[in-house]
Amino acid sequence: MRLPANPIRTALGEVPFVVRLDQAKKALGKDKRFRRGREEKLIQKRRGGGLLGLKPRQPLGVIADTQKKLAEVFRRSHKAILDRLVPQLPNEVLEREQAWKLARELAKQNGIPLSEAKRLASDTFEATNNFNLRDIARSIGVKAPEFSAPIGERWRREHVEKITKLSEESRDRIVAHLRDVGERGTRVEVFRKRLEETEGMGFRRARLVARDQVLTLNAKLTQDRHQRAGITQYRWLAARDGSTRENHAELDGETFSYDDPPLGGGTGPDDYGHPGDGIGCRCQAIPVIPEFEDS
Repeated sequence: MRLPANPIRTALGEVPFVVRLDQAKKALGKDKRFRRGREEKLIQKRRGGGLLGLKPRQPLGVIADTQKKLAEVFRRSHKAILDRLVPQLPNEVLEREQAWKLARELAKQNGIPLSEAKRLASDTFEATNNFNLRDIARSIGVKAPEFSAPIGERWRREHVEKITKLSEESRDRIVAHLRDVGERGTRVEVFRKRLEETEGMGFRRARLVARDQVLTLNAKLTQDRHQRAGITQYRWLAARDGSTRENHAELDGETFSYDDPPLGGGTGPDDYGHPGDGIGCRCQAIPVIPEFEDS
């Protein structure tokens, strides 16, 4: 008995398996974009042609750019610290007196320059604000209001502190390693591995800080602009993937007021908060407009 031809194989033809997979992925991506575009057009049609009600977007481009810039700033700062250690690393054993001396010198060394941290914070704020301004206008159907000045001032101050703290944490870890060497003595090869681990931790920390700060700022700007536009309620939209917190997944689709943050909305299940208040939270607030809800 002859089996029927595989329609996917027939459509793709006799091409290498990897190429067929790539073609299938592209076709699937086009189909998803088409369906998403069609859904947005239907929403616009129900709203009388406006953009009211479209889901908010994530500032992924801003996050990627901020992570890249912050990682580069951290790399230069970390290199300045390591340059003080390089002359000692060719030795087979790092002597205790040398280790104590280096630890004292590094403890006094400054990390990321304050001016550079302020410039990076300012660039991140402007990029996030521009994204948020367009996205809010897209979701409420009118020009988004300007943000409250204290939000920008407070966020910049906190972000600069986190940026400068990155290199300080890395420096302190290296100093702790050196002090451990000063007390016990160790081979340079072991110390090299500790330096590599410290640098890796620093890079991961830099990426986490960049991502968390952009998401937090975007959420604060969203709340501020919603309230300035007269929107008092929102519908919780969770990320809906394997990384979503259980307490946030339980809030998905529920409606809340900005003056009454829900329990479980923060980092932990016992913390109150709105979307974006939890560490690394990717949840978003969809504006609830009574006139639209009733139609």
